[in-house]
Amino acid sequence: MGLLVKDIMKTKLFTASPEMSVIDLERMLFGEKVSGAPVIDEAGHLTGIVSRSDIVRKLVIEQCFAEIACDFYSDPFKDHPTPDRDTSSIGKEIGKRLQGLTVQDVMSKDLITIESAKSIEALAQLMMQKQVHRVLVVENESLIGFVTSIDLVQLFAENRVSTS
Repeated sequence: MGLLVKDIMKTKLFTASPEMSVIDLERMLFGEKVSGAPVIDEAGHLTGIVSRSDIVRKLVIEQCFAEIACDFYSDPFKDHPTPDRDTSSIGKEIGKRLQGLTVQDVMSKDLITIESAKSIEALAQLMMQKQVHRVLVVENESLIGFVTSIDLVQLFAENRVSTS
């Protein structure tokens, strides 16, 4: 019998709350040397997952909106009303908005989960199918661990799986 998810999953979980600021989230991720975390609400329910990729995606979207707004008001050839304030104040407001972002604003609610008794082959297939780097491990709807793509790579690096 081959390796199972429970054989390679990590059970030491660092979690985020939906209300946590993105700044505090980044501090936690950096301090714990992880790139993502499950999101658990006050009632203890798994409500999402958040990663550095989610943060970057949100920041890129916000930056694009800011650039569109600034381009719109700075184009002298367009026939549009002039803003009540200059574009630097628009930039400052967007900066304030970014500082106020919470985990809930950037997290993914599409949870990719697997049971601990599943094979690592089933795990790898799920990760490829869903194009994700981390999968949450659940039993009876409770979060018990997670597995990352690095964990799968480590199996090969340690010769714990055969390629035949």
